[in-house]
Amino acid sequence: MGRDFLQKLESLREHTDMSPRSDWVQKNRAALLSEIQQRVAPETPRSSSVLFSLQRLHAIFVPQRLAAVSRVALVAILSLGMAMGGWMVTVSASSNSLPSDTLRYGVKLATEKTQVIVAAATGDAASEADLHLTFAARRADELKHISGEPAYADKTASRLRESIASAEQNLESIKEKNPEKVNDVAKKITEKTTDIARDLKDAAGSFDEHAVDGAAAVKDVQNAKKAVQDAGIDAVRVLVKSDVLSGDEVKQLLEKKIGEILSDVEEIKQGVNAVTEKVADAEINASSTTISIAPQSLVASSTTVQTTTIAVSSSTEETQTLLTESEASVEKVMSLADTVGKIGESVEKGQGVVQEVKELLNVNDVDGAIEKVKLLNALTAEIEGVLADVGKTIEENKKAQAEMKARLFAEQAIVVEQAVTDSEKK
Repeated sequence: MGRDFLQKLESLREHTDMSPRSDWVQKNRAALLSEIQQRVAPETPRSSSVLFSLQRLHAIFVPQRLAAVSRVALVAILSLGMAMGGWMVTVSASSNSLPSDTLRYGVKLATEKTQVIVAAATGDAASEADLHLTFAARRADELKHISGEPAYADKTASRLRESIASAEQNLESIKEKNPEKVNDVAKKITEKTTDIARDLKDAAGSFDEHAVDGAAAVKDVQNAKKAVQDAGIDAVRVLVKSDVLSGDEVKQLLEKKIGEILSDVEEIKQGVNAVTEKVADAEINASSTTISIAPQSLVASSTTVQTTTIAVSSSTEETQTLLTESEASVEKVMSLADTVGKIGESVEKGQGVVQEVKELLNVNDVDGAIEKVKLLNALTAEIEGVLADVGKTIEENKKAQAEMKARLFAEQAIVVEQAVTDSEKK
């Protein structure tokens, strides 16, 4: 039976009608291959395999709670790094910004404050003083570049004075807590204040004194320069008391400071001459305006036509107002002439102080000489301030004169027009 069965199977294999259809074979082959691919794991790249191994080791040896904390810390560090990277780019972009660039300049100032806070936290007063001097120098440089925007001079000069005052406070702190560093810091203040004062002198000359805002900016810069020079003189005093400088070195330092101030005095002399001419011109302009207004007042008051009584009355009041304002302008200019005369006397006084300083140095009275130098600096700053005020007043007076002349012209036109109308009615 077994042999018969095998023969029947053999006959079935050779029977063509019993062979599977070709489309059935292809369909089932595709299904079988798909099933095999799904059941067999894909080959893992080496890098992923290494990462998987590290993850397995991390899971085995690092507690789950610690792992969660470490992930949070890692995210925070990465976020902080990205933020700091963006911040550093912003800081770099703002380093050359000016006060008119509100956004970037704000970043610049915030960065400076951060640097000061860090230096103060470490207790390094010498580094903090150096930072304040650096920032004061930046403000001086900014003042040289905002001559076309004088409205920003006031705040910028104020920040400069604050930086200088902070540097002086640091010097006082060092004298008490770190006396071994006081000489180095005092020398640095002496040197840097000289450079800053020079930049401020250039800045003051860059503003347009013929504009009201420009004249005010000049005064702001000059006040800052006085504070800077005073700080330099005080630093010299510290060096003198520390006995690290010889008598000749002290004399050289003071003579250098005197030379800087004398340079300002020479420029003041030239400024006095220029202002004297401006005052004379302003006096002539004010007087000519008054003369022009007076006849207009007479014309208006002499009109007797009944139909124009109201118009002429109004015109007369306006003309009288102009006349009063013009007379006040003349008086103001006359007072400026007196002020300029007093400035000349102050300049002569300053030259006398210089001679006193030299005499005190000759007898080695250094403290007395330093006090006289500070007095000379204050006197020079006062003269510069008065000159700036005179210049500002002259420009304001010019503007007022121009406005009065325009109003006078309009007033004359009204009177003439009314006179023509009256004549036509006749």
